[in-house]
Amino acid sequence: MTGPTAQGPPPTYGAPAPTPAQPPPPMWAPAGGSYLPNMRHDPWGAISFASRAVGFLLVFVGAIVLVAAVSIPGSCYTSACGTSWLSSAATATLIAKILAVLGLAALGFGAAVKLHYGLRASSASSADEGRIIASERRLNGALFIASVVLLVVIAITVNVFPTFTFPGVP
Repeated sequence: MTGPTAQGPPPTYGAPAPTPAQPPPPMWAPAGGSYLPNMRHDPWGAISFASRAVGFLLVFVGAIVLVAAVSIPGSCYTSACGTSWLSSAATATLIAKILAVLGLAALGFGAAVKLHYGLRASSASSADEGRIIASERRLNGALFIASVVLLVVIAITVNVFPTFTFPGVP
């Protein structure tokens, strides 16, 4: 018996029809993988940052040593300080200059590493990226030059260079 009035087993249903593929969820990077070669780790940025951080820390600690040990204590206003305070101040000044030299050297090194290895424009750089790279190069160049000038100033204050006298002036 066939037809609409036929009694028989219920019809079997197959698996539901596949739905169209859903797009992947939004990501932080475009699909395709063309960005992967540029995402390699660059150690020069970390080396530059660490060197500049250590340099600033050493200059800061040197300034604290200088201020804390060389400042005239309040007891000197009511009595004589004596030679022990002067020798302590001279020793603290020497320690502060050593820390400042180490800190300035680290600052200069960090700026030089950033200039040499870290701030390169690629052919795919836009005009805005080019301006940012140029301004960072100017900033790191100024930091390098300032650290070298301050190192020379410190060297002059510790009598590294021979004294210069004008001819005819006693």
